[in-house]
Amino acid sequence: MIRRMDIDDVAAALGPGTRIVYFLPENRDDDPTVLVGQVESTLRRLASDDRLDLRVVEIPGGGHASAETNADAYRGAIDAITGGGT
Repeated sequence: MIRRMDIDDVAAALGPGTRIVYFLPENRDDDPTVLVGQVESTLRRLASDDRLDLRVVEIPGGGHASAETNADAYRGAIDAITGGGT
């Protein structure tokens, strides 16, 4: 998504404290689709600059974090950051 939009403008338009959740594969370097480290670095910079509440959540297993192929892992990650609710 980040490469398809101007993430700097989007982040600046959000209010301080807005929660951003970035789901990423446990094996960051194995993702064939996304430059995971670059995206994570950009989001961390924007979170600091724009005072956003960034949550980086690793999805266990695999090289690409996909809810479609790993729904149970996503549900577990969501429960972990929401305290068990959705």
